[in-house]
Amino acid sequence: MRPIASGLTDLLAEECRQRIGQTRRDLRNHGLLRERLEKQARGMAPAMLFSVQGRALDAPPPGGVGGEIERSILDILQAQREQMQKADEALAQGAPRWTTRKTCCAAKRLLMRTRRLSEPDAHAWLQRAAMQSGRTLIDVARQVLAAAG
Repeated sequence: MRPIASGLTDLLAEECRQRIGQTRRDLRNHGLLRERLEKQARGMAPAMLFSVQGRALDAPPPGGVGGEIERSILDILQAQREQMQKADEALAQGAPRWTTRKTCCAAKRLLMRTRRLSEPDAHAWLQRAAMQSGRTLIDVARQVLAAAG
């Protein structure tokens, strides 16, 4: 998904660079036309005919991307950004649970190896120790791992 988003971002950035360049060229042209008109108004230059409109209003732009497609591309990029943000949030919420589970499994494996317990017995041992000490299962699992060094 990221390579597609990256590719679309690159295409959009290139399109923006081209349009900014074209707008700057148009601005320079309009500045030159304004200067010539001012000279003509003062009687310093001959009359000229020119067209301010670069293309017909209802014609598609030269790059082939019209307003609706531009809007669609922006909508797709916005939706992808929101989807990636939701995935990042879900990952951030799941990370502590994964760490807790990984720590408990490591403590169970250690108990299985050192005390020759089965997996259910190692889990029961952790639960009993947690209830007897009034602490959480994860705290007991951390203590078991810390004691083993």
